[in-house]
Amino acid sequence: MAASRRRLSLRVVEGGEGDGTRGGGDDQPRPEVRLVQGRRFDAIDEAERHLVQRDRNLFQHAGRVVCVGPQVLDLGGGVKVDGLCIMEVTNEQMRLRFNRACDIRKFDKRAECWISVDCPKDFAQAYRELPGTWRLPHLRAVTTAPTLRPDGSILDRPGYDPDSAVYYDPRGVTFPEIPSAPTRAQALAALERLETLFATLDLVDDIARSAALSAVMTPILRSAMTAAPMHGVSAPVAGSGKSKIVNIAAILAVGHPVPVLALGEEETEKRLGAALISGSPMIVLDNAERPIGGELLCQAIT
Repeated sequence: MAASRRRLSLRVVEGGEGDGTRGGGDDQPRPEVRLVQGRRFDAIDEAERHLVQRDRNLFQHAGRVVCVGPQVLDLGGGVKVDGLCIMEVTNEQMRLRFNRACDIRKFDKRAECWISVDCPKDFAQAYRELPGTWRLPHLRAVTTAPTLRPDGSILDRPGYDPDSAVYYDPRGVTFPEIPSAPTRAQALAALERLETLFATLDLVDDIARSAALSAVMTPILRSAMTAAPMHGVSAPVAGSGKSKIVNIAAILAVGHPVPVLALGEEETEKRLGAALISGSPMIVLDNAERPIGGELLCQAIT
């Protein structure tokens, strides 16, 4: 009787949905960009062309200039892990990137020649405030595990993938080779291996087992989907394994557990928005003791 009370129920909630250089390195001469009074936009346009060619870790995402980089994530209880996320490029960082990509010059009347200068602050700021004109590659998501493109092909080559707009960084992990056309026997063997992850959990029925499989596969394969469901985990008592299922899904997707958002906290919607913008492949809402809803959450799912 005690064992049956600990059984887990899972359901799928339906819904519609480091810095580098591109091309040559620092040993190559930087192309020159001249600042001419009244021609700032032309200079910005020219500087951006060199930026796109030479900087491999600069993208546009959600109306911002961003890069991909490590971030320390606080899991609570004094536990912290190194994660990978999408980070907005600040104005000072933008100046440094322009300086590295091109040799910005202005005319010195005293010397009567063009001299090299640091990228002006307002030059970098003006560029960051020109969304819609950027030629930077679009970035949809980051992943630390091999995944699928929308056409079903395998994405397992590190770096930015222009076909899917996904940045893949295995972070030093060597993954086994993935067959591009697996046989039915290979697929069934993989499914059996996945199911062993839940061997110690008392799932309530086959629907819960299917939802558990969906929960661990969706974060990894999200970039191949036009829409993805939300997954709900419930149990009648504490210690049934709710957190374990969530952690299994997170570890398979990103290599470590992910922070949780408590629904009872203030400014939950603001924190949810920040998590979405950061490109987190998995967002966990904890302690749902009231109906889950809200415009932003609905938009995130659909």
